Amino acid sequence: MNRDKERSGPRLGTVAAVVVVGLLLVCALVAIILAFRGSDDESSSRPTVTVPPTASSGEGDRIGSTDPAAQGLGTPTTDPFGGRVDVPKWPGGWALPQTPVTRAPFNPAVPVESPAGMMWQRVGDGAIVPFSTSDGPATVTGLAATGFAQTPQGAALAGWQIVNRIGVSANEVAAGIYDTQVLMSAAMRSELEEGMAAQGPYYRNVTDASVGYMSRSPAFRVVEYADDLAVVEFAGRVPAADGGTDQWSVSRLVMVWDGGDWKVNLANNTPLEAGTVGSLEGWTAW
Repeated sequence: MNRDKERSGPRLGTVAAVVVVGLLLVCALVAIILAFRGSDDESSSRPTVTVPPTASSGEGDRIGSTDPAAQGLGTPTTDPFGGRVDVPKWPGGWALPQTPVTRAPFNPAVPVESPAGMMWQRVGDGAIVPFSTSDGPATVTGLAATGFAQTPQGAALAGWQIVNRIGVSANEVAAGIYDTQVLMSAAMRSELEEGMAAQGPYYRNVTDASVGYMSRSPAFRVVEYADDLAVVEFAGRVPAADGGTDQWSVSRLVMVWDGGDWKVNLANNTPLEAGTVGSLEGWTAW
């Protein structure tokens, strides 16, 4: 994505580490949350995957469809860094059977354990999101994932899932995720709805080329945790700094437990960009 073409207007920052270097763009979620997905690129306004949420039961809860042809996984691929990415037959993703894991109480001085049975899937219009067998998501309905464990790991999984699904979705899909999985002030929601209505239901912020460079996040860090709130930071791959030293971008989300699941909380206007780090010591590898 050309940084010169980023949209004007209010911003809450980069939700999932956007970096451009040659052909490298990592997780294009620039100006998604409150810049209202504006674009001067005509290709962004074409229809994309638009599967509406549907009620489901039994096995359908894992995929959002009871059609046998939509169950399971297809041929796997890789992200731009060679990390395995599975491709579900249902565009919303393939939720894995859940087996809760007993862990020690959260200690901010000790990195949390990685979720068990981790799998990264390419869903919707190209988002690469994490699934686990221990902390969710337990359910996929339409193009949204829900049913995350009330754990630090569940909060991290939910945050990455929610913002990345929003980031690649057309407005008609993103609106449903905003409504059910994002908390914001009344004024913020009103402005968001006005902007999306003006753009139309098929508008999408990111281009196909940008989505093609999305990648897995290498690690996350839980800064604070209680049963009703979690502050989670995510590391994103970025070019090496001067001198060839490694570095990672850091984005931060505030998650709240609301209505029996984790949701992204934007109501307090917490900055989402948290700089860069030169080491992932103390972080949890997915």
